[in-house]
Amino acid sequence: MRFIPSLFILWLLLTTCKPNISVDQSSPYFYHETLLTEKEHTGGSSPHTFSVVKNPLSEKTQYFGYAGEQQWGNVDLWISHDLLNWTPWPDNPIIDGQPDPRTSLQKIRFPKRKPEKYQIRWPTVVTHRDTFWMVHTMNYCQGPFLILRYSTDGIHFKYDRMITEPFSLEYGYGTTNPFIMTDPQNSNFILFYQYEDSTREEICIRQANHPRLLKSAKAISVIKTDSISYFAKAPGAFVDEKTGLYWLLTEGHESNWNTYAYYARQVTGPYQPVGPLLTDNSACPFPFMDHDTLNLFICYRCGGDTLKAGKTWQINLVRYDMDDWRNYFSFSSVNDSIFSSEDKAR
Repeated sequence: MRFIPSLFILWLLLTTCKPNISVDQSSPYFYHETLLTEKEHTGGSSPHTFSVVKNPLSEKTQYFGYAGEQQWGNVDLWISHDLLNWTPWPDNPIIDGQPDPRTSLQKIRFPKRKPEKYQIRWPTVVTHRDTFWMVHTMNYCQGPFLILRYSTDGIHFKYDRMITEPFSLEYGYGTTNPFIMTDPQNSNFILFYQYEDSTREEICIRQANHPRLLKSAKAISVIKTDSISYFAKAPGAFVDEKTGLYWLLTEGHESNWNTYAYYARQVTGPYQPVGPLLTDNSACPFPFMDHDTLNLFICYRCGGDTLKAGKTWQINLVRYDMDDWRNYFSFSSVNDSIFSSEDKAR
């Protein structure tokens, strides 16, 4: 019966994430390390998303990182002073995955739904003056929609309002995977999110001069499923202030999870694909610009190169020097040059 322990050891080797594993060679990063392993979350599944903001209340440089779960549930807070070393908040989770009091509309539409069915997923945070604003998915598996929370300390968040409403009880049909950012061009708040129904799948944006106004803002479709990304999912975005270009990152897959890059001269598009950015089972892109360095927090799937391999995820940090980024995409084999002479002269 000696083969039983051997099989168990082999199973552990095949299903356990190992730190700093990356086979990707498709983009000019200078740093790619593991931040959080598959066990470093207070919930019942791996950390899956990592939204980072600079704490406006701290006299010293301090960053808050908000980790969501791969399945659904808790939101954890992590703290750093250099974006490389992170310490968990001692009283995690800061959101325990239970719902806020239901609105009258929710009670009418879902009268029998139990509290534990309100699956919280994909938290994304932005600051406005001294207030933290969080958007996340609710009811991830049962008619997902987006809600807005706020906090005066970045730790204790209160429910504010629904941004989108549920329209279906089916898995995946609704609005999911939000990403909120501030547009440096005009200080507007831009909310990217994924929309899906029985006929289409697309990435939409809403923009407003205050997070609360995103609820009434017009939804604009900026990208749909195509042959480049395979699926228009999980948007993350940032602005290269030197060139004024908007960069949209998505996840998709053919044989494994990839991260794809698009650019546009306006936030509403049109967005032009430049191909895969990461091709090593990396997904869920959450970019954070710090000076002229792009810090891309991604979720890395362990266990092989196929979608079916591995059951665990970890948070990795991939860093890009923006000069290298500009040079790389400027000389990539794309249909049209990303940077005109006018752009480079700015």
